[in-house]
Amino acid sequence: MTPSRTSSIIGRLSLLLLTCLSVVPLRAQYDIYVSVGQAGTLEQALSEISEDARYGTTSMKVIGSLNGTDMMFLRDMCGVRDLDTPTAGQLRLLDLSESTIEQSSDIYLSILGTPHTTTAQHFGSGFLYNCPMLEELILPIDIVTIDTMALAGCRHLRYVEIPAMVHTIGYAAFVGCDSLTSLEVPHSVTTIEEGAFQQMASLEELIIGNGVTTIDNSLVLGDNKLKSINLGDAFQTFNPVVFYTAPSLSDINISTGNPYYFSLDGVVFSEGGDTLVCYPPASELTDYVIPDSVTYLAPYSFCQASQLKSISFPLTVEHIDSLAFFGCRSLADVTLNEGLQHLSFGAFGMNLGTEGMLKSITLPSTVSRVDGGAFLFNRSLTTVSVEASNPYLTTDADGLLYDNEKATLLHVPCLAQPEDLPSSLRAIAPYAFAGNEAIPRIYLPDPVQSVGDGAFAFSKAFQITLGKGITSLGGRLTEGCHQLGELYLFTNSLSEEHTDASAFLDEEGGTSEHCTLFVLPGQTSVYMEKKGFVNSDTHQSYFAQIREMEALDHIADPTLGTKPVGEVGIGGRRVLPTERGIHIVTMPGGQSLKRFVHPAP
Repeated sequence: MTPSRTSSIIGRLSLLLLTCLSVVPLRAQYDIYVSVGQAGTLEQALSEISEDARYGTTSMKVIGSLNGTDMMFLRDMCGVRDLDTPTAGQLRLLDLSESTIEQSSDIYLSILGTPHTTTAQHFGSGFLYNCPMLEELILPIDIVTIDTMALAGCRHLRYVEIPAMVHTIGYAAFVGCDSLTSLEVPHSVTTIEEGAFQQMASLEELIIGNGVTTIDNSLVLGDNKLKSINLGDAFQTFNPVVFYTAPSLSDINISTGNPYYFSLDGVVFSEGGDTLVCYPPASELTDYVIPDSVTYLAPYSFCQASQLKSISFPLTVEHIDSLAFFGCRSLADVTLNEGLQHLSFGAFGMNLGTEGMLKSITLPSTVSRVDGGAFLFNRSLTTVSVEASNPYLTTDADGLLYDNEKATLLHVPCLAQPEDLPSSLRAIAPYAFAGNEAIPRIYLPDPVQSVGDGAFAFSKAFQITLGKGITSLGGRLTEGCHQLGELYLFTNSLSEEHTDASAFLDEEGGTSEHCTLFVLPGQTSVYMEKKGFVNSDTHQSYFAQIREMEALDHIADPTLGTKPVGEVGIGGRRVLPTERGIHIVTMPGGQSLKRFVHPAP
């Protein structure tokens, strides 16, 4: 054998020996076990093992220091380059438990023109963002944070191990990880940022350790199958908004060491038992009896409880807070207790357009306060009655709910079609007419002075008239009133101070592209600049046009519904106001009558 050939063989054996030192198949499930001696050399180490390692490896364990160059290469192996450019990478199982992340200036990803580089002990922002092939991941044991969107969009990731040194899980860190069914947050974590576990379509179980004191409202927002959640000893700031967006949630477990809350049959209570905090939306307790210790139902406490059919109140309950039973579409049997004092906004409301089962509800003698919108959009609820002995509230023959003096209108049922409002009326509560489907013309008589937020929101009225006494207007009064064609305004007493800047603003930027505002003579220029009627940024009117009502001061026939105003002449023939396609408003101006004629929707 020639010396040169001997030298060549020795060289190859040396290379093989070095390779064997860096590639040790300690675990059979790994295609490759690679040690990186210096950060930034992962690609080189793999190329020495095999030319096909980059795109042929399906499972790999990495030991050693990694920087931005290495992370960019790992993204390539996991099937993506940049944000969303596909590669031939096939890496499905990645074990980084014995790796460390080094500080470096090497860029691994640019997002919206912002370059991202590595920070020591941080699993950085977007590290493995949108990696389509990744299924299993074991993170470096020494990392302290999982940064913003670090694993977002890894839709096939079905297993991840969060190390015991992590103290922060960043914004949207796991958003879109659609294959994860269970996730355990270790006791070391003290902060979970906004939307960390959003839109995880398969998530069924979430276990949060003893270090977390509060979670953001949007934690699990979006499609998910979350069935159970465990909360640890330190958890103390509880907002059920977090959970009503999890429609499959049937069980909430509070650690027995928690001094602030406890759970019973998956339902959460305050430590003393006086507050019912959260009833899981998919609880199987369809006929629920509230314990005798409860005096207060927290906001959203039963919100979206889809299977709840009946609820029994003890005599102790005093306050049902905002949106407590909102969206309980199966709830059919409610008997409120003597001792109840206050119903807040949306307490028995429904989602707009959703048909519920609750047909009637009776307010006991002790209820002294019903906030506007307490029965918001509850189309099935046709009867709200008041015990005869109640000294605070009253209803009329049409089912409208007032204070006992009929000075404030609190609620108009969605299907009610009253003709008149009482002359004693001075105020319209927030959301009083909201969602009403039956009143084509809403007329507020002259004594009415104030109109609360969203008073007419999503109603189907095509005409609204505000009388001479109006001095105060709330916000978003006509939001969603897509059929509204005319708004008559007889007041000249509106002050900037008492007019909300969003009075006639809706989600599309204005009341309606087809709505005309009618004002008193000489007032056009005023309302072209008036707060609440004009977009303060663009200075554009919220109305299609503004017209003046030639010397008019009030409506002759103050009715809410379809009560005829008599025959009038139109185009040489006599027709009734009820004739299909015609709607008539008759107004006096001096000795003569002024008539506005327009097609009804």
